[in-house]
Amino acid sequence: LGLLTANLALAGPCEDNFVTRGDPRNGAEFTTTATVSGTSADSALGQLRSIAKADGFKVLSEDNGVLEIEQSRGVKYPFLIHLSAHNKGKGSEISIRTKLNKGVTAKPEDMRNGMCGMIARLKPGAEGEAIAAKARQDDAQTDVIKVKAITLARELDSAARKQGPDIVSARYKGKVYQLDGEIREPFENEGTLEIWYVVFREGNWLISAEAGSSISRTQVICRLAKDQIAEGRLLKPGDMARLTGKVAHFREGTPRRLTLENCKFSH
Repeated sequence: LGLLTANLALAGPCEDNFVTRGDPRNGAEFTTTATVSGTSADSALGQLRSIAKADGFKVLSEDNGVLEIEQSRGVKYPFLIHLSAHNKGKGSEISIRTKLNKGVTAKPEDMRNGMCGMIARLKPGAEGEAIAAKARQDDAQTDVIKVKAITLARELDSAARKQGPDIVSARYKGKVYQLDGEIREPFENEGTLEIWYVVFREGNWLISAEAGSSISRTQVICRLAKDQIAEGRLLKPGDMARLTGKVAHFREGTPRRLTLENCKFSH
């Protein structure tokens, strides 16, 4: 897999805590933990972001003390690696786990060396904090992606089928989109107004979820910012709307949903 092949001195506790679970024919799971002195959890995750990029991983998202990265190099089916950190005493406890896809194999010793190699490169104090701050600044989401809602729905359908919901969720979370398209009837939900886009086209006809034909298509939903609700209430089914918001989550279910938060009208 070419996974984190740095030749570094590895911390004994990290190697001792390394665990392999599961039948490798079904996709083995690898985990480890280690405590790092002089490094806060926030600094550790920022540094791990930089380390992951240097090692050729895709950095996908960071939320609530968990950094998700993707291993796509050298494998047919990409898989996620979850790195978490929480403060512990005068340092932080770092955990790394991953589960390989069915049919993907790796030697446990290579995975152990890779995971512990990442932790071994964490720097304490001001040096580590500077590395973490630069990594987050470099990765800051500033671009607004302009796309038709129906096009995004098709993209999500394909990704969910091929790669699974966990990777899709990590890839899209935090991205900022300007969506455009026809809407269904807005409705009040949890203190805001939700705008659901029409995301299924059959021949020359637009089919709504109520007609039973788009239930398998990923629904694209914009939850309006509070100061936009009054304008949203003026919309009717079949109206067009251009909204900009940040992806909050992608969820499997019937139907699948990609939800954007704090959406604002773009005229």
